[in-house]
Amino acid sequence: MEDNEDLGKENDEDELETDLHEDGDEGEESSDGAPALERNLGTQPIDAVIEKHALKNHDVVQMNRGGLTHKIVQKARKGRRLKPNMKVRVTEALNVTLKQRGIDEKYGVGQLFNY
Repeated sequence: MEDNEDLGKENDEDELETDLHEDGDEGEESSDGAPALERNLGTQPIDAVIEKHALKNHDVVQMNRGGLTHKIVQKARKGRRLKPNMKVRVTEALNVTLKQRGIDEKYGVGQLFNY
């Protein structure tokens, strides 16, 4: 009987391993069974621009009319997926910040995000 119990435990472990992705997280699927979009896309070009001009997240948030938080700017820099309208807001706020500091550079969404 003990052999059967051990065999059952091994099968459970095999199933667990197949349910995990490379990063150790369980895989998520959409309602139609397709794999979910990757959320963590790595450091984005916007991070290099902000570092290049010695800006902080607060500088970008401060120049926005509203609806932009420090958390959203941090997500943008680290590559957490943002909705298209949020990418536009972050881009516009960054451009206003650069203009206010006398930096004559203007960026588009495609230049700041690689997704």
